[in-house]
Amino acid sequence: MLLSWSGSDFIVDETWISLDFWFGGKFLKSSNMAGRDLDRDGYDDLYLSGTLETPTNRVIFGGPGFGTDLQVSTLPEGPCGHMNWEDYDNEGVQTGRGADVNQVLFEDFDGDGDLDIASFAEEAHHYKPGVLHAGDAGVTAELIANGGGIWYNGWFQVLENAGGRGFVDISGQVPDQNLGPRYYVALLPSDLDLDGDIDIIGHYWTKVWLGAPPPHWGTTLFFNDGTGAFKRMDAVEAFGVEEADRARDDVVGVGALFPTSITATEVRGIFVMPQPYDPHIKAIRFAAVGSFKGP
Repeated sequence: MLLSWSGSDFIVDETWISLDFWFGGKFLKSSNMAGRDLDRDGYDDLYLSGTLETPTNRVIFGGPGFGTDLQVSTLPEGPCGHMNWEDYDNEGVQTGRGADVNQVLFEDFDGDGDLDIASFAEEAHHYKPGVLHAGDAGVTAELIANGGGIWYNGWFQVLENAGGRGFVDISGQVPDQNLGPRYYVALLPSDLDLDGDIDIIGHYWTKVWLGAPPPHWGTTLFFNDGTGAFKRMDAVEAFGVEEADRARDDVVGVGALFPTSITATEVRGIFVMPQPYDPHIKAIRFAAVGSFKGP
């Protein structure tokens, strides 16, 4: 449905896009949606992020007839692809692989005026009954008996907007797209190193059941070289937190970083730190001398 603000309340339009179009042959199931003008024609486009069983990145480009004349464009696939149920149902196939795209950021990462796309996806595998075994990471007795899905590592992807509604996957310029057993809950744009381009702050928690360290809430800093190629480092490296300190309950993973001021000589902000096995959240205000340096 479409919610439109009239100036005093919302108007609900349940026929904005036909349900036959949404759930018909195109199968537009998505994990996230966002409206952005990706082709700079003055109309917002509708971005659809993928799931285990749908393409990673799709866009319905907007225009004067949006809602009546709809065309779905499939952008480059993510590193985990997506699962095809018809293939999965074939005899001899034991598992299908795909990903849920959890977080998406639309920014001009290469400075050409077009919005590029950075996303974090959670790798997913769907298993048939009897394929999994006791002792495997994340496996339960129910999954062994009945089959089902397990969500594994986080993956990073960058799509460069090439203009003309075309996108190019430039993730190969990223040293390591596989982020390990982490679930990214938020992405923040920021010029961390004050070089004029947009970097990314990623907040995550680790998946202990997949063999990650004890409960760990942290921040990854993704430094942009100006072309949309990113190098990453963890906030514990950027702030020089020692391993001995990191093991203490009150600084596990340092926490989620929210910079409030970044200058050439000082970084100020807040670390938000959920406590292991404790429902309370601690927020620490900090000031660090010096500036961020990329890896």
